[in-house]
Amino acid sequence: SMIFITFQNFIVEAEEVHESFEFAHMIIFFLAIAFIIVALVSSVVSVHLGRYWERLEGMDFVDYLRDKGDFRALAARRHARSGPLWRKFLWWRLNFGTFWRYRTLFEVMHFHDLRYQFIFYRGLPHDFKFSAFLRRVKGTVFLNII
Repeated sequence: SMIFITFQNFIVEAEEVHESFEFAHMIIFFLAIAFIIVALVSSVVSVHLGRYWERLEGMDFVDYLRDKGDFRALAARRHARSGPLWRKFLWWRLNFGTFWRYRTLFEVMHFHDLRYQFIFYRGLPHDFKFSAFLRRVKGTVFLNII
């Protein structure tokens, strides 16, 4: 802001200084409003993500095995052909339900794989609350960002 004030005082006429300064205030005000909106939306998404992790961790083993079979079937269908157009768009035949199901199953399988590896390689007990750990880390990172 010091550079702006110096520029306005020495280069621009005095009548235009007030208008330029007010314009700068308006820009800063709208940036602050945008930051507040982004912070609020990020907070809501963060809370929902933590609840989603809790639901994934509390999943019944029978449901997990069923989802794993569904995921393998969809993944085999996706990798049936090697073309990039097939792997991105054509494998789900423009059925958004199939695409969304694959995406959801992808998240479930990777969450449980990550949880298993985290617990196994660190020698933690099998009842370790991985979702609570993720929420704590997410909260710390979120506070550092904000």
